[in-house]
Amino acid sequence: MKLTNYKLALVMSALFLSTSSIYATADGTDVTSILVNGKFNRTDGWTATKGSFDIDVKKQILEKWWTDWKAEQEVNNVENGIYKLEVQGFQFCHWDWAEAESEWNNGNGSPTFKARSKIKLNDQETIIQNVFACGPTNLKVGYKGSNYYVPNNSDAAISFFRIGLYNNEVQAIVKDNKLKIEFDCSEAGFWNCFYNLRLTYVCSEQSSQYDSICNAINNVDNTFIPRSPKLRSGYANPLVDHCYIADPTAVEYDGRLYVYGTNDSQQYESSDDNSYEKIKTLTIISTDDMVNWTYHGTIPVGTIAPWIYNSWAPSVVSRIEEDGKTHFYLYFSNGGFGTAVLTSTSPVGPWTSPLKKSLVDANTPGLNGCNVPFDPGAVIDDNGVGWIAFGGSTGRIAKLGKDMLSFDSEFINPHAQHHFEANELNFIGGKYVYTYNIDWEDHSDWTLSNEIPTACCMGYMVSSTPLDSTSWVYGNNYLKNAGDFKGFTYTNNHTHLHKYQGKWYVIYHTEMLQDDMGLDGGFRSLQVAEIKVDEQNVHIYPATVDKKGVNQIKPLNPYIVQQAETTAATEGICFKEGDVIGNMIAKVGKAFIRHGMPDNSVIMVRKVDFGEQSSKVSAMLKGKGTLSIHLDSYDSPAVASLNIDSTEWTDVEETCIISGIHNLVFNLEGSLEFDYWRFSNDASSSIKEIDDDGWSISNRINDKPSFNLMGQKVDPITYHGIFLHNGKKYILR
Repeated sequence: MKLTNYKLALVMSALFLSTSSIYATADGTDVTSILVNGKFNRTDGWTATKGSFDIDVKKQILEKWWTDWKAEQEVNNVENGIYKLEVQGFQFCHWDWAEAESEWNNGNGSPTFKARSKIKLNDQETIIQNVFACGPTNLKVGYKGSNYYVPNNSDAAISFFRIGLYNNEVQAIVKDNKLKIEFDCSEAGFWNCFYNLRLTYVCSEQSSQYDSICNAINNVDNTFIPRSPKLRSGYANPLVDHCYIADPTAVEYDGRLYVYGTNDSQQYESSDDNSYEKIKTLTIISTDDMVNWTYHGTIPVGTIAPWIYNSWAPSVVSRIEEDGKTHFYLYFSNGGFGTAVLTSTSPVGPWTSPLKKSLVDANTPGLNGCNVPFDPGAVIDDNGVGWIAFGGSTGRIAKLGKDMLSFDSEFINPHAQHHFEANELNFIGGKYVYTYNIDWEDHSDWTLSNEIPTACCMGYMVSSTPLDSTSWVYGNNYLKNAGDFKGFTYTNNHTHLHKYQGKWYVIYHTEMLQDDMGLDGGFRSLQVAEIKVDEQNVHIYPATVDKKGVNQIKPLNPYIVQQAETTAATEGICFKEGDVIGNMIAKVGKAFIRHGMPDNSVIMVRKVDFGEQSSKVSAMLKGKGTLSIHLDSYDSPAVASLNIDSTEWTDVEETCIISGIHNLVFNLEGSLEFDYWRFSNDASSSIKEIDDDGWSISNRINDKPSFNLMGQKVDPITYHGIFLHNGKKYILR
């Protein structure tokens, strides 16, 4: 049989793959041939996961104008090791050439200035160069700028590529014999153009240069092992120790407190310094005891609202609307340009962008000098009316429309002296309370109170008539900068005040976690303290920044489903998204990629009340490994070990007898994935069948909550199937 060149290439690729595990590829080998259409000389091989792209077979160019798009290709059974992806390519970042050049000339000169498109190799990525990054050349084709020419069509692009310009490179580690290449132009601007892709097998795991290249890729300091500041100390701060979160806001729903914040970890994963420009997600955690926090992952704001610059400093409120559902309104900073909003009918999503633009930005009429309308703070008063504050260097307050997506008043200036950022509104004792961050400047000209505020502290103002700009009266400084407290460094300041289960709390951020992780890039983490609030006289007393945090307000119940991502402390654990929004899966891995891996991978939850005695423990597991369970300390003897070797999710069960109140520690070994756990006792392990025919459940079930086997609250009056109530299992048919 005669083979075409195409079929021969496939056969050669198959031979390469089938022999790679036997005959090691030499370091530095060009392996572009393992890709289908790696040279862009055909139209197949690449899959569009967003929008569409064009391949000019004759010119061997992959490009697209005027749209957002993604193209990817996966190859399985490749040899493990380090790979390097190189491609020539650029991005035109503006609809107008003259304005684009002016933007570039006024920028910082970086080849990727204003560019957002990326090429990705497995979990690594690099930003594609700006079209103006070519610099002056002898070429006289394309768009003629003030100093030199740049490509403005594919023919011109070929000329620039052929003299070796616009080189982009990324390296990545392959450990599972899988390799994925992606062109991520999902925030594409106006033109992306790629040419001359090359894939190189840099070296194998056995190579002498492997470790040093791995360290360069991950920026790993293997001499430093990250330790949780919570695992051995008993601290409740920071709230979570496996990711960086800042700029808190919170809302209560169905008995839980949901906290949202800026996802500093997104910046940390790609930069040594927290300059915030990479952040386009928001993070969610929740609790019902103030010590054990459930990590719900991140909100992909950049995907939901691809027109944004960034997503920082959220503010969330909720209200039952006419459809009978609770609607959540999540306002956030669209970079420093403005304030945008997402909506949902669940505290964890899915979220949508109803306006498809900012709610307010620097171009909005009537701001009267508020040039940075960011850092929003929203509140719904006792009459169900929404209000919002925002601004940098000067604050503004406005009444929201009935839809919570528009304004129903002018923007008033509360005359917050030495205003910096971090706006928030509360409604306390029938009055409106506006909190804001006071700047770093000299405050000797302070006139609002006898006490001169400290540098970068949090202050508040009170009014009964918020649209009267002269009605706002300053209270006092209720939270000094973290650097004013022993053991903490100075950083910016942003807080959220919240009354939960009868107590007032202030949630704030510091750099405590990054300090314990050995970093100094400005990555922040959330903390909490109790704060005294006189609701009758509307006075907020100063709170203290410390590492200890707050007390647990109730024990954790082991006899209902508890998620693996509910933690009081972790070490050597990372999380990935599950199949359900807001559900995460725990596994062994680095939470902090710049350091080495701890010896143990552990999850601790605190003050678990087993009552008289448990009888069994079960956990939903997948993969291969062991989940061992320990009391009070991760190095105490195991009270149970659950083994798994399956590619399917399996509910693994073992006998486990525990009584009383203990901290509970899960030790993960191997490649297992961990979804949730629960204990049973003699009372809860048997299933009681309820016949609802003529039976009044409301008279038989008291007011304690009921849960399905996923730990979600259900209404036992209408729910059919197995549910847990007060530690016992019922089945309602």
